[in-house]
Amino acid sequence: MIHTWPIYIGAFLFGITASVIGVFIILRRLSLMTDALSHATLPGIVIALWVCKNNPFFLIAGGMLSGSLGGILFLYVQQKTKLKVDTLLGVILSVFFGAGLVLTSLAQKYSLSDHGILMRLLLGNPVLITMYDVYSLCFVGVVVLGTLWIIKRQLFVLLFDKQYAHITVPYYTMYDTMLLCLLLMTIAIGLPLVGVILMSTLVIAPGIAARQWSSNISTIIALAAVIGGTSCVAGTNVSAHYTHMPAGPVISIIAISIALCSIIGAPHRGIWWQKRKNHVTS
Repeated sequence: MIHTWPIYIGAFLFGITASVIGVFIILRRLSLMTDALSHATLPGIVIALWVCKNNPFFLIAGGMLSGSLGGILFLYVQQKTKLKVDTLLGVILSVFFGAGLVLTSLAQKYSLSDHGILMRLLLGNPVLITMYDVYSLCFVGVVVLGTLWIIKRQLFVLLFDKQYAHITVPYYTMYDTMLLCLLLMTIAIGLPLVGVILMSTLVIAPGIAARQWSSNISTIIALAAVIGGTSCVAGTNVSAHYTHMPAGPVISIIAISIALCSIIGAPHRGIWWQKRKNHVTS
């Protein structure tokens, strides 16, 4: 138990952090941005593995640098062209993830980095979480959640009435940028747990599930935190007890299952509830 408690603490902390910021991402309608940024971190992480080997700090820094490049490229192309947002995000996702896979193949072919670490970053492996990772998760979690708490009023205005925010919130575009920066920090720190491929699922699914149960933003955030933290701990536990069972897919399946059950059976908003209500009315 002494050796496993940091794993579960790290998983729970990351589940809470990712789910809370995921609520803001969903309400801001930037869900696909999560997928694009998570895939954009892969080339930077692989390059950091080549240069700095297994140093966790440089891995996170490389991922954030590469993800930032993807975000900047998205904003630049969006301003210079008339392409739709989903088209741009799809292109960025494909280009950066393809580049990351090419670099990963080269790293494996020429033994430039540890194959196990590369697979950990792609699919997640909480068994390899160290106390350094737990401290990093604690620090990033406090920074992300604390920042969201400080700017929550401005974000709420921006989320629900962008035209009003343009008039009343000074430098309102800055809060969009801060939200994306916090998302990028969350993605980079959580890659060892969930992996690049399914990171967006953990960020988005708890918020979707929580939204079905309430219309109050504070309640949605609290429910999403509980769902995200529970999904991470449960998925980590399953991965720890069954060999060759990567944590990322297991956590994603649990989170998606909760979201689907909520979509179907949640009171007032669920599909089953709506059908029952329509049947009674008719």
